[in-house]
Parts: sequence; C-alpha cells; structure tokens
Amino acid sequence: MGDDIQSYAASALLDCHQFVNRDCMEKWPTDAIVPMIGWFGYGKPYTKATCIFVGTHIQRESRKYFYEQRVVEWIVRSVRDQGFPAMARDLDTRDFLRSVGVEAEFGGCVTQTLGRYDGTRKGTLVVDVPDESIVGFRDTHYRPYLPLLSPAERVLEARVQVQRFARFEVVHTSRLHVLLPCTALGTKVVFHRQAAWFQPERLTGFEGLIDAET
Repeated sequence: MGDDIQSYAASALLDCHQFVNRDCMEKWPTDAIVPMIGWFGYGKPYTKATCIFVGTHIQRESRKYFYEQRVVEWIVRSVRDQGFPAMARDLDTRDFLRSVGVEAEFGGCVTQTLGRYDGTRKGTLVVDVPDESIVGFRDTHYRPYLPLLSPAERVLEARVQVQRFARFEVVHTSRLHVLLPCTALGTKVVFHRQAAWFQPERLTGFEGLIDAET
C-alpha cells in the first residue's frame, strides 16, 4: 500500500485528473504532467510526458538504467524545466542523482504533508512486523484483494488506512510508508528494522523521526 498512500497524499495537494502506471512510463500521455513521487525500480525510465521530480526514490538495483546518457539527459532537462532541483525522497537517492550530474536536494516524502491528527487515540497497531519480534498481538486485518482494485479504489483504501493509523496511540511497523504517515499524523511509531525486506538506504534522512526502534 506504500505507493497508494503516497498517491493519496499527493491527491490531497494536487488537482489530479487521472492515474498513470508507474512501471509503464512509455505509455504515459505526452500531454500529462506527472509528479515523480514514489519508488522507481522497473524498466527503463523515459517518457515524453512532463515530469516533476519531487519525492522521488530510485531503487539501487535499477540504477544501471539511470547511467544511460539518454536517461541522464532526460532527467537533467526535466529538472531544468521544472525550475528547481530534483527533490529526492531520501539522501541515498539525492546522492545518486548528484553522482550522474543531476542537480538534486533532499525533499522528503509526500506523505509527510498529511495533516496532524488531534482526535482521540487508543491502543496499539502492528503493521507488517516479523512474528518473532513481537508477541501478544493477533491478526485482525488482511487484504488479499488489493491487487484486484483499480488505482482509484486503491487510493480510497489508502485513505482508510491513514485514518486508521491516526486513531492509535502507538504503531509498530517495518514499513517506511507506515512510519512516515504516522509521524505526520503525530502517532508514535516503533520501527522494526530486522524485517527481511528492510532496505536501510530508503530510510536515509528520516532517522530522526523514529520514536523508538528494535
């Protein structure tokens, strides 16, 4: 749901007319203006659509594509046209973009723009934490149907999840896009780094936001 939570946060800021598939950039409408929010890691990154590089993360395993001259020139041109540096989601991506000649700064994640929740909070929520790292909790929600939803439906589901994060006193998670929305909402987070899927480079720049970790 991380991508969908970012799309939900972006839709609250922007006048969105349609959704595009992040992993099929060659199919984006040429007259579209697309904020490059989120995680890019599949396929060759190139499109004739107008791209705004904000909140962008580039997966390490896919960076080989970003060394191609055509791709570098495309990013440099896009950043020049947007009128400000590429705003990387994390320090690791910022440093990579700089290494290939792109003017870049650390901008953080669009989910950090979610408004603080000042309502009643109660209880503890656990989201995607390895079984061996936490005891005394039971599964209450599982959503295998998410891949079957349309992009618009997934964004609506993301809103439901964000509202859920806001109502708990404490959230345990190993997911970056649970951590960051919670910090924006004012929800205390215990972050679990030991999950097999944890990629430390994605957390660079956000370490100071963690209330506690294991």
